[in-house]
Amino acid sequence: MCNSSWDPSRRRDFSLRPLTRSCSRKTFLPTTSLLGDIERDRLPPTQNRRRTPFMMVHDSTPGLGALDPETVAAVRSALVLYIATPSDGEPLRQALDVMAAEAHEKSILPEQLLVVLKDLWYALPSVGAMRDAAEQTRLLQRVVTICIKEYYAD
Repeated sequence: MCNSSWDPSRRRDFSLRPLTRSCSRKTFLPTTSLLGDIERDRLPPTQNRRRTPFMMVHDSTPGLGALDPETVAAVRSALVLYIATPSDGEPLRQALDVMAAEAHEKSILPEQLLVVLKDLWYALPSVGAMRDAAEQTRLLQRVVTICIKEYYAD
């Protein structure tokens, strides 16, 4: 068994981090910024100043445009009504039921539907005007719960 242990104070270059705790030697992996220098040094002198472009991940969230504008408008007005009178959740449930059915028809995943719902929620002026953050969070949690129940309803 190895008696040596890795001591971070003995490390000379803080851009290196240990991969293993080996008795014979320590293996280090350079951080991203150091990797860029290594890759640049491998290129011929004429190309070593070019930067390799980063690839962006495709955004697969459907956005509001994936749903019918009438559905979005109905959910938006139901949300406004729900914020004004949280005790009456039936109009919101009905609007979310329609939205969930449309999401099923258009093969929109539940997490994508929740992103759309939260975009609608945070775009409402009445949400931005709420002073109590805990109340806003509580109402949003209820809205999300209703949406999930409607999405998975038989």
